[in-house]
Amino acid sequence: SAGDDDTAATTTTTSVGSTTTAADTRFTGDPGSPFCALVESADASPVLDPFEPGLDAREVELRLRLLRLRFGDFADASPPELEDDLDAVVDSLDQLDLLLDANGYDFAAVVESGADVSMIDDPAFATIGARLLAYRQQVCDA
Repeated sequence: SAGDDDTAATTTTTSVGSTTTAADTRFTGDPGSPFCALVESADASPVLDPFEPGLDAREVELRLRLLRLRFGDFADASPPELEDDLDAVVDSLDQLDLLLDANGYDFAAVVESGADVSMIDDPAFATIGARLLAYRQQVCDA
């Protein structure tokens, strides 16, 4: 039926994380939770961007490793509402790390290899980022 087709189209448009937007979500939780403590401590020690142009391979590897560790910690302490979102980020960072490792941590070499790099710019990450920010604002910063 037409209703079934609409449902199928909706569920396949987002490839990672939750399909609920941050604007639709009201979070509740414990501002003293381990997750909120990690979020607060992350502000004091930001991870440098591994996607910054002009980095040498060693710096890309180091920065990506730190980013993977940071999001791994977030996923380990995640409240249930954010588990799927953070797991999707961790999985994508792990996939990216495998591709970069196989190509000497050279983004240009990854692209030239023809590898699927869709995990880097998946539009679902904008939704995930908005949900993480909403949780922080509604719970951790409350």
